[in-house]
Amino acid sequence: MKFRHFKYYMNFKYLIIISTSVLVIYSCQNESNKPAKDDFQEISFEQAQEELPLYANFLQHFKDRGYTFWDFHTYIQADKSALPEKLIVLRHDVHHRDIPSAYRAKVLEENIIGFQSATYYVMLDFYPETLEKDYDDKRADYLNFMHYLKSEAVDVQPHTSPWDDYLAAYPHTWWIDLSEDSLKAIKNTYYSITQNTEFYQITPKSIDTLGINHVLSVLPGLIESYNIMWENELGLKVETVAAHGSSTPINHVINNVPLLNVEQVRNVNLFVLETSSPEVFQKIKFIHDNNRPLWIENPEQIEDGQYELLMHPQVWENPQEYRDLYWPKSKSNEY
Repeated sequence: MKFRHFKYYMNFKYLIIISTSVLVIYSCQNESNKPAKDDFQEISFEQAQEELPLYANFLQHFKDRGYTFWDFHTYIQADKSALPEKLIVLRHDVHHRDIPSAYRAKVLEENIIGFQSATYYVMLDFYPETLEKDYDDKRADYLNFMHYLKSEAVDVQPHTSPWDDYLAAYPHTWWIDLSEDSLKAIKNTYYSITQNTEFYQITPKSIDTLGINHVLSVLPGLIESYNIMWENELGLKVETVAAHGSSTPINHVINNVPLLNVEQVRNVNLFVLETSSPEVFQKIKFIHDNNRPLWIENPEQIEDGQYELLMHPQVWENPQEYRDLYWPKSKSNEY
């Protein structure tokens, strides 16, 4: 099958948070966006294999090992007590930089592992990207890709950052310009963050210095407004969401993942599931490409099991380039 896509060239820099924190490892990594060019070309399965060979090899490897691949729509309907022993629930977080390789990834998936095998979480109308002077062009790229996925019956859902949405709505928040260290000191003094098998709890120990109760009270309305926009643009209701690993300092202190998975937010029923929720990780293990692990080129290093795989399509173009710049010489190969 063939399709049209934008081809673009870009200069970029990476921002990665290498941390043992559970909250940080859950998040996708923040990278700068890159401008698109206005030319089109047709991409075939053979060309997708040639231009995204690491991903083609990865899919074929796990297909040969007998793995089942699901999108999140399939996962949420499945009997969690009877999951396949070899399972990959495949998630793509798609920033603007990812769009060309995301088209290729979709073609590889449909030809190697079949349909309904991945969910694409697209970062439409992400603040502050919306402030960029060329955002109208970027938005058109996002929408073209999203409508293409819809036309192919591929699961497409929002990649969201509630902290950035909140700060866009409340730009005079008193702590908006504080450093990460300052925010961390406040969090450690005044807040407790815990979780059970379903939800997170963000609890003020005494004074609600950061106004978390206000954040949680207005967040459902912000999510609802976004969902209405999404449905108007795409004609599809939001079913699942994937939290973005925003670079805004507050997200490094109280991550978007627990924010979206606090019980009072989840119980409003604006989405069925957030992809890094406690209920997901009670059942399947999380692996991701944020740090460009060596298993991208060597998938045999991954032991058999049940996984959620977070894949950023652009990462798989040349992961070694990033490692050469940012990996310490002693870095171990981790999942």
